[in-house]
Amino acid sequence: MLAPFGPGRRTRRAVGAAAILAVAAFTAVVISPTNGELSSNGPTWPMAAHPTTDNPVSRTNGFYVDQHGQPTAWVRDNPHDPRRSLIAEGIAQRPVARWFLGGWDDATSAREYATAAARTHRLPILVAYNIPRRDCGGYSAGGAPTPAAYRSWIDGLAAGIGSRPAVVVLEPDALAGLTCLPAAWQREYDRLIAYGVDRFRAASPGTWVYVDAGHAAWVPPEEMAERLRRAHVANARGFALNVSNYRSTDANVEYGHAVADALAEKGISSRFLVDTSRNGRPTEDAQWCNPPGQRVGQVPRLGGANGLDMQVWARPPGESDGQCGVGATLRAGEFSPALAYSLLTESDPPGWRPGLALGLRRGADLWAVLRTS
Repeated sequence: MLAPFGPGRRTRRAVGAAAILAVAAFTAVVISPTNGELSSNGPTWPMAAHPTTDNPVSRTNGFYVDQHGQPTAWVRDNPHDPRRSLIAEGIAQRPVARWFLGGWDDATSAREYATAAARTHRLPILVAYNIPRRDCGGYSAGGAPTPAAYRSWIDGLAAGIGSRPAVVVLEPDALAGLTCLPAAWQREYDRLIAYGVDRFRAASPGTWVYVDAGHAAWVPPEEMAERLRRAHVANARGFALNVSNYRSTDANVEYGHAVADALAEKGISSRFLVDTSRNGRPTEDAQWCNPPGQRVGQVPRLGGANGLDMQVWARPPGESDGQCGVGATLRAGEFSPALAYSLLTESDPPGWRPGLALGLRRGADLWAVLRTS
């Protein structure tokens, strides 16, 4: 499913009494009157008394838990595994995003997913990951065969969601890692992501789109702001950070403010979200591919910091980044109960040895890496 482009990548008020909940549910929107910060004490929030079409949070009362994700399927299919209870409670029963990778039935799947969420008044998170030349030939190489095919695929996703409330994270790594592409394709990426932003805005008015902007240690804020401008972030809700990565929430929030400030200088008001699925023990170096010793991060919720819309689990914990690190035998996107269990406990998968943590990309020269490590 996902591997990053390169080595660089990748509460406020507890409401208890029923009377207080009733008052909270009567408010127009779930927004602090002082600074506009979205706020919740976890993955649920009181639904607005007067929801608006263009605000999916006001139309929902919590994040949607995907009933067909890989962690959920594993829990269902392995009733006697001793790890089952912990993985069910810690991951499968949490709201995690669903990834759309270019399948022929993605439009139908997006419609069914958004419809199921809408029936329960919950907010689904979708990750659109199908840009041509995806991952620059890395672990998640692939994507749409042509720009025209990509635009058609985006049309299908947007139509599938329709007017239902949703959050879409658009093309992880694409803007942050586009320098791996020839100059002509870099400009093509600008156009394709801009097309996606504009299409969702036109066809999915209840969707908040967040254009992926890498993470805190990848692209300087001013440069990322310019890339986001070219990608029409002004027509999106904002940008996404730390998708499938392990950097700290604090570092990404600081970076997010810097990017937002740089956008403001261009006349663009933009907010952001952070993927906290696997940053409970943040990495401080360039490790991005199944590094050892990692933990799940803070559970999905609205707000969390001024300017931060929400913390989400964009990457399902337990899915491999590629054949590297503690997941050396696992394909990118493959769910591993061993990885999931390690993220929830103080242990690393059986058989893991630090000497194997080379993080090689497919086709890399092992001996060259050893000589330069």
